Amino acid sequence: MVYTQSSFLAVVLTVGCTALLLSVALLVLPSSRRKAAGHGGGGEGTSTPQFHELLFRGLKVSTRAVPGKHARVLLECSGRLCTRELVALVGPSGGGKSTLLRILAGETPHVSLRTGGSVQVNGRLATASERRRLFGYVPQEDVLPGWLTVQEAVALSARLRLPGAATEIAASALSACSAMALDRVLNVQCSRCSGGERRRVQVAAELVCAPGALFLDEPVSGLDACHQLSLCQCLSQLAKDGRGVLVAIHTPSSETFALFDRAMLLGEGRLLWEGPTPARDDGVALRRLFTAAGTECPQQRTLAEHLLFVAVQSVDSFDAVEAAAPSAVMVEASAPAQVIGNGDRQLDATAASPAFVSAATQLALLLRREALRLRREPALVVAHVLLATGLGVWLGLVYYKLDLTINGFQNRLGVAFFTLAAFGFSALSAAGSMQADSALLRQEAHRRYHPALHVTARIALDLALLRCLPVCIYSCIAYYMWGFQHPPQRFFTFVSVLLLHACASSALCTLLSALTPSLGVCTLLAAFITLQEAVFGGLLTSTARLPAYLSWLRFTSLQFYGFEAIVGNEFDGRMFVLGINGIAGVQFSGKDLLTSGLALQPGRIGADILCLLAWLLFFCAATVAVVTAVHHPRGV
Repeated sequence: MVYTQSSFLAVVLTVGCTALLLSVALLVLPSSRRKAAGHGGGGEGTSTPQFHELLFRGLKVSTRAVPGKHARVLLECSGRLCTRELVALVGPSGGGKSTLLRILAGETPHVSLRTGGSVQVNGRLATASERRRLFGYVPQEDVLPGWLTVQEAVALSARLRLPGAATEIAASALSACSAMALDRVLNVQCSRCSGGERRRVQVAAELVCAPGALFLDEPVSGLDACHQLSLCQCLSQLAKDGRGVLVAIHTPSSETFALFDRAMLLGEGRLLWEGPTPARDDGVALRRLFTAAGTECPQQRTLAEHLLFVAVQSVDSFDAVEAAAPSAVMVEASAPAQVIGNGDRQLDATAASPAFVSAATQLALLLRREALRLRREPALVVAHVLLATGLGVWLGLVYYKLDLTINGFQNRLGVAFFTLAAFGFSALSAAGSMQADSALLRQEAHRRYHPALHVTARIALDLALLRCLPVCIYSCIAYYMWGFQHPPQRFFTFVSVLLLHACASSALCTLLSALTPSLGVCTLLAAFITLQEAVFGGLLTSTARLPAYLSWLRFTSLQFYGFEAIVGNEFDGRMFVLGINGIAGVQFSGKDLLTSGLALQPGRIGADILCLLAWLLFFCAATVAVVTAVHHPRGV
């Protein structure tokens, strides 16, 4: 089967139009998803916006356990958080603390979660997007861009979210670092900081945008008692400065627990009790609670430890808690449940209006961050450059000065095929790119930048430094050593085709990385697809021998387009002498040999280049679409 020019143009139009539609779909996303989630303006340091009280009523969350049924995660939880309060959210693992914090902070719930209830800020209903702009959230995962210094990480968080002069934003970052006692490690890379210092950096990255309240999920987990106390002292000072601070914590020491103003006890999805800590009433409320639950605190346990013990052992004993502990601060649980954030009375727009940072500015900052990663962690770039250099020298020597005999014809086909296969398999280094960044992206998306910007910056630096640079080095070394055609336009055509093939292969691996759950699965799929591309790449399988229902697979092979374009560029205008020992050779044109022997056409180089470009744009657009779909905020 011989493919016409129109066949290739159909591929270009189909793939290109699909990529264009994906790009347009991203551009017309609701504008609220593309807005920066900043607070305040530059130069305000860590001043607090107007926040007085957060009130949540009847919060309930369920998750799909089996088809058609939902398991409850939160059950009609009601409570409040006021300014200048440091509140401990205490409870056993799996009790729903993280879910409650994420809902209150306006974070994206999992797709399988169903939520209900209402959240009010300053007496008005607040949507999830408004809460994201008003509040800071520090997740339990200890995820930081480890290649950045402490000061760079905090300043970048501010610049992605706050407008204003860079000097003012830098001053705000220094102020936030100082508030979290990070002055001594400002120029230390985050990966080299201790666990306690990394937690402080995470808090400072949120604090720099002056949130009205902070929600922290297990910030002292894994820290010793000394570092727990030190971190909580910083949080206590933040609350005294005019913020509300809600901290999920397991078993604080007595000294740490004394820093909190109130405590909430959460167990099995229920808010069991809410009241003052022992430092505020000498433990009267807690002892009354223990009596109501039918248990007393042993001498060897602190009150905080026994509170957790009671939550685990005596959940069923809390039905009469409100009556037995009248000094506890309880909120009505009978309030009508509403969809979270919806209602006629919305939060005052002036209280939740963000300061926008343009997408172009955010993209420039993310590109700079990716460049810093590759500069400070250069192993992958160096490996690609060294392998390209070594491969260019080695193949240049093996195929040095190819002649125009049957051997030269065969070797030209072989070196073109091997070159494309080598760069196709080198693209497997992009197979884990999205898995490696998934935790960081999940933490930062929609609070600091749109996920599409993260993917764009990631792909751009990968293509520029890990694909284009090695290809250019390899081509400059090997092309003329092989004795390929000398005119400059032939050389630049070769480089262009190889660049597009390498970039498209990398974009395909990046897309697979976004679609698959693990690095192993992604690598396996990418390697299998690359092998199939080689099978239908134009050399190993003859199109004329393929049945009609399989011949279309050649259009899905990036290597086919690259191979036809490279050999077409080299063989066009060449004359080869083909003969057998003892028999005079016969001259054939390279174009005739490609057309008759491999069903390839040198005249389709332009169409091949357009097809490679169309596939590259399609893979890039599809990756951005997939990541955006996974990480877009599901709450309004």
